[in-house]
Amino acid sequence: MKKILLISLGSRGDCEPFVGIGEMLRAKGEKVVCSFPEQYRSIAEENGFEFHSLGSEFLNLINSEDGKVALSGKGFAKFIATIKIGKDSMKIQNELLRRQLAIMEELKPDIIIRHSKVLAALPYSLVNGAKSIFLALQPGLFHELEDIPSIGFDFLPPKWSYKLMRFAVTKSISMAVNQCFKGKISKKQIKSALLEEPAIYGVSAALFPQPANWDKAKTLVAGFWDREKASNYTPDAQLAAFIQQHPKILLLTFGSMTNSNPRATSELFIDILQELGIPAIINTSGGGLIEPESYNTELITFTQSIPYDWVFPQVYATIHHGGAGTVHSSLRAGCATMAIPHIADQPLMNRLINKNGTGPLGPAIGKLNKQQLKQQIEDLFTNVGYKAQAQNIAAKMNAENFSEELYEFVVG
Repeated sequence: MKKILLISLGSRGDCEPFVGIGEMLRAKGEKVVCSFPEQYRSIAEENGFEFHSLGSEFLNLINSEDGKVALSGKGFAKFIATIKIGKDSMKIQNELLRRQLAIMEELKPDIIIRHSKVLAALPYSLVNGAKSIFLALQPGLFHELEDIPSIGFDFLPPKWSYKLMRFAVTKSISMAVNQCFKGKISKKQIKSALLEEPAIYGVSAALFPQPANWDKAKTLVAGFWDREKASNYTPDAQLAAFIQQHPKILLLTFGSMTNSNPRATSELFIDILQELGIPAIINTSGGGLIEPESYNTELITFTQSIPYDWVFPQVYATIHHGGAGTVHSSLRAGCATMAIPHIADQPLMNRLINKNGTGPLGPAIGKLNKQQLKQQIEDLFTNVGYKAQAQNIAAKMNAENFSEELYEFVVG
């Protein structure tokens, strides 16, 4: 039996797939431990896993006022907020590194499956002999794609974007080495280890087939993994009546994403939905959307929290932030879908949605234009081709089972 540490740093969508993979590994007889931000303790403990906290500071920073402006602001204000967030994140990163190392030294895992933001795992594995595996929830990070630049480097040709990404990650991990492993590992060793580290891509092969030029010994497109969730959700009477009244509904949600002006953002979408006569459920969850004082309650209803695995099969189409988990869950339910990307990998997932013919290419949260957005929402809701292709993707996704390949890749 191997002791496997699943360690992720990010939003809920960055943690739940780790739990899904953990459930498979546990069923195979392995000892699995989870380490996430404190805010997501419950998703590990609800599924019966031992939990070690990475603290709450990282997500608190992302959800701060500066974090909201950095995510969705414009112009100079966005630039200043990004600088502030960068300075604050450096302070937090030092504490996060200390916690990561303390958890690893306490547990002494045989295998570490890490998120891209977890910087201590790879140097720890080099010093202590553990096996480090990188779990990516989207393509476009270290392994090159011919037609898509690496995440965050859209301004560069793909080949150069991946070179820059690998340079940036090597530099970041080297900072962790300087703090926690000084004198034990060289920058050259980090760079070499990063290229050799096995990588799991938790992406559906129906949405993103494994590229032919990727080394199958080091990379595996392993399908979308989600944790088992309680299916005992019961909608309130108002929501149940709304769904019964409208046979074709759109769901609007930004998940845990925030933005600098949720009131104006909400009012923009509501105006468009009312003008088009589209029935919609709006999920206010993370605060990126809010319920205004006045709107057409016959056409629009609000909820503060709703399980995606329950609501997606109830609706025709979805508009969301473009997080990898939300994209997969939406398409797995056969929903026509459109992303309003906020940050990081979301623009890439936006392109994959459009490339696969399941929805229009959505605008970024900081570049919403009413006339253009209205056309895109109308296209999403009336173009039957999007729905048909989403249902085709859903059938393929629901038939995927990479358990054996993934288990062999991790433990073999």
